[in-house]
Amino acid sequence: MSGLRRAFTLLEVMAVVLILGFVFLTMGQVYQRSVGPTATTPSQTESARRGLLLLGRVARDLEGATLVEKPDEVDPLEHPWLFYAESRRGSDGADRLKFDTRTTPGPAEHATDLAVVAYWVERGEADDLRLMRWSSPSLPESLDRELPRSSDASTQVVANGLTRFGVRFTDEEGALVNAWDSSTLERSSKLPTSAEITLALADTTAPEGERTFVKRVVLPIRPIDLAKTLTGESGDEEEDDEDDECVTVGECVDANAANFAAFLATQPDPAGIQANVDAMRDQCAEDVLPSLGIDIGSCE
Repeated sequence: MSGLRRAFTLLEVMAVVLILGFVFLTMGQVYQRSVGPTATTPSQTESARRGLLLLGRVARDLEGATLVEKPDEVDPLEHPWLFYAESRRGSDGADRLKFDTRTTPGPAEHATDLAVVAYWVERGEADDLRLMRWSSPSLPESLDRELPRSSDASTQVVANGLTRFGVRFTDEEGALVNAWDSSTLERSSKLPTSAEITLALADTTAPEGERTFVKRVVLPIRPIDLAKTLTGESGDEEEDDEDDECVTVGECVDANAANFAAFLATQPDPAGIQANVDAMRDQCAEDVLPSLGIDIGSCE
């Protein structure tokens, strides 16, 4: 009897099965927790890529915004140059824009770099918002604030799945506004100094069901006075002397490096602001920095 092997009882077998089941269950939960965040990364990356591409598309058009000043003797309704934006959907800014711009055309667009561009949002079939873009290579014969129809051959759907879209503008005094009309008495022949683009894409992986993107761009091209350009007038010499003595953006930022770094750390797009500042280092700080919302101390 001593040479016989003792067999496992049913109770022992059941205990082993329960222990193994518990081990496998624990390992599965650990694996799911470790892989779960990684599994959502591709969708989050795609959402971020789409948002940044959309911001870049709108930003390029705005950065090339061009306007010719209206002579005093010309009826505004006969002057075709326009920068127009209106807000219809809330506090994010203008969601209907139409303006003249100089930008690099795409392969399927017109050959000239001058275009009239319009952006607007409308409801899609899934009750989401879609961003529309329209462009034309020629100015109208007279002032035209009307946006084209979605059925126009030059209209394209830039993006589906938006939850919000808007552009706010900074005037020469640094005030932030939700609308602009260069044909009115208040904004006659004027362009904003900068624009802040906000858009949100539907994203089920985000806490609030949407992922928000914000970008601020400078409109570097100031309105052109053709009358002075054609006659060779250079403006007031005394004013030119004052401009020569101004503190430049580069001088001001270099003198307040710590404050500028602290400001960048609080911004959603520090790289974009840094690029704008670098591109405008030779301009007067008092003309540029307020339009970017930058207050870093004295630049005297």
